[in-house]
Amino acid sequence: NSRINARLPYIFLLSRIAHYLKIIQRENIGSTKDRRLLELELNTWVRGLVTEMTDPGDELQASHPLRDAKVVVEDIEDNPGFFRVKLYAIPHFQVEGMDVNLSLVSRMPKAKA
Repeated sequence: NSRINARLPYIFLLSRIAHYLKIIQRENIGSTKDRRLLELELNTWVRGLVTEMTDPGDELQASHPLRDAKVVVEDIEDNPGFFRVKLYAIPHFQVEGMDVNLSLVSRMPKAKA
């Protein structure tokens, strides 16, 4: 039980980021953006949560909870109507003294032709 509770901050952080990425994706449904433009938009947004400072203060860490983050948008070959959106994130905070790499994969519909 305590090991699961120790992972809750990671789950909450990734869930909140996923929520915002889904909102951005939803706003782009039906747009004519290609994979590269969507990837650029999502990366621009997620980079706003990143500070590369080694030891940021509590206030900066609250507004920029990630040490690094990247979004990759790929075509799904066997499902041509969708993109695969992958998020890779490294938070500043550590649990049990370990750095943790987080990842999340979702699908997004492409624009109708």
